[in-house]
Amino acid sequence: MIVENWAFRINEFGRKSVTPDIWTSNQFNPFGKIYLPHGGEGYVGVGEHWVKFEPGKIYFIPPWTPLDLKCINKFDHSYIHLELLDQNAYSLLQLIGTVSSIVEKTASQETTNYFYKLVQLDYTNEQNALQVQGFLRLILANFINCHFHQGIAPQKRFQKLLEFIENNLSNGLQVKDLAKEVQLTEAHFSTSFKAQFRISPKKYLIERQISKSKFYLLTSKLSIKEIASLVGINDSLYLSRMFKKITGTSPRDYRKKFYKNN
Repeated sequence: MIVENWAFRINEFGRKSVTPDIWTSNQFNPFGKIYLPHGGEGYVGVGEHWVKFEPGKIYFIPPWTPLDLKCINKFDHSYIHLELLDQNAYSLLQLIGTVSSIVEKTASQETTNYFYKLVQLDYTNEQNALQVQGFLRLILANFINCHFHQGIAPQKRFQKLLEFIENNLSNGLQVKDLAKEVQLTEAHFSTSFKAQFRISPKKYLIERQISKSKFYLLTSKLSIKEIASLVGINDSLYLSRMFKKITGTSPRDYRKKFYKNN
């Protein structure tokens, strides 16, 4: 499934009514998740932060986010699980939200209708591919536009900059390096970047470092020190502190939790 220039594969979508014995806690997988509540009482927790699902709203949860799901009696909702096929897709989803946070938006009637139409399609049937692709783009636009100024796609210089960050993160990039890359003063660059993406360049660099650390933790046997070097951090203790501050768990516990659940 391709959305604009960002590659996704829909792992699953549909509509479910779940009960407490079915909806399990301690979920941890590589899928980005979109939820549209319809009724009942459901909650999602990331670390100690809990959010109640409310009808009339739509929720996005980034991939590789350890989360707990619970409901009281019954919870009716539509959902989409997205698998990311490349780093560009991951970059887009990181612009939607933070590394391990829940993004909440008001669901317009139009968006609700897109969801209803989408979940009625057979996503395994190739004849439905264009329809699925179209509805998915429209649904994702709710979240993308909250970070792009007035819903406008990123300037070309910033599109190239995101690729530059991905390719050079291990070099210990700083904001001044990014400003130089797009030929702007550091102050002008920081203002422009935040206006475009609703996130400061410094925070975005940190999030990319944490995101790539997660990837290496779950796909390799590299030590924390080696991973720190690969994401451009010289001090592995600093990486551990920053990782725990953002995700609520240490890199070692994060890795252990994944292997325990898989």
